[in-house]
Amino acid sequence: MTFILIFSLYASAWADNDFASVRSQEFSSLETCEAAKAEFLKNFETARSTNTQAICVKK
Repeated sequence: MTFILIFSLYASAWADNDFASVRSQEFSSLETCEAAKAEFLKNFETARSTNTQAICVKK
């Protein structure tokens, strides 16, 4: 089974104009997807200050 991590970042507060980014990455298990999600949220310190979402979904 394949899972997809979808993460988005809206950072207009830090830019002169509106900026949004949406990315995705495939994983072979829910566990690895959730681990990647945790790393994404941990490593993007600004994620706590901006509108950021990360979710794992079944493909």
